[in-house]
Amino acid sequence: MNPMVESAWIAAGAGAVGVIGTATVGIVGYFIARSTNREAITAAKATTDETIASARAENKSTIEAADASVHRTLEATRAGQIIGLYSRAIDQLGSEQLHVRIGGIYALERVARDSEKDHPIVMDVLTAFIREYSREQWPPPDRGERERWTRPDVQAAVTVVGRRDVERDTQRIDLYGAILIRADLRGADLRDATFRGANLSRADLGNARLVSADLRGVTLEHARLLNADLTGAMWSEDKPAPEGWKLRTGSILLDPVGR
Repeated sequence: MNPMVESAWIAAGAGAVGVIGTATVGIVGYFIARSTNREAITAAKATTDETIASARAENKSTIEAADASVHRTLEATRAGQIIGLYSRAIDQLGSEQLHVRIGGIYALERVARDSEKDHPIVMDVLTAFIREYSREQWPPPDRGERERWTRPDVQAAVTVVGRRDVERDTQRIDLYGAILIRADLRGADLRDATFRGANLSRADLGNARLVSADLRGVTLEHARLLNADLTGAMWSEDKPAPEGWKLRTGSILLDPVGR
């Protein structure tokens, strides 16, 4: 081969090798750079995720703390309101005005509904009111009327007790010796209540629940007992059982006739 031509081919080959070498280095550098970028992006994303997670956790903690603080404030405010309402209601019970006393009774009902822990106290107050003031029948003696019946404020107290949330009771409802002549006890839930020695003459007990109540010595003369449930109520052995009821064999507990 012509020496000049051979030299040209050698030069061309060397140039090609140089180009290929340069290209190879460039490609390798590209992939190295890409790999490095991917790692950098992954690291940055991980850092960002950690930052976001940390911020979210901090925000959640802040929100929960604020929520707890608000609840504490509301509970304290609510407790203060209940105490105030209870105090005013007790004052109203001692009023000489009938409508004020009745207002106090319904205020106490609200306290019992709003505060589970105060429910038993309210029931104690109302049943004590009933036992004490049911002895004063209505209308007042100076009205000259021969018929007497339960005072309106006592009736209001009986109504509230009869529709209470029985699941909140911690002891028996005590209406021992109460005089509830002509009282309206329709639908009242008075299960387990103590009525021993009470006078329920002519009272309306339609649909009332008196299951397991203590009815020993109770006067039910002309009382209406339509659909009243007296199952398991205690009754005096020396008195005839209420109409439609009988004493359970060998006990003082009532059962429906026919059972």
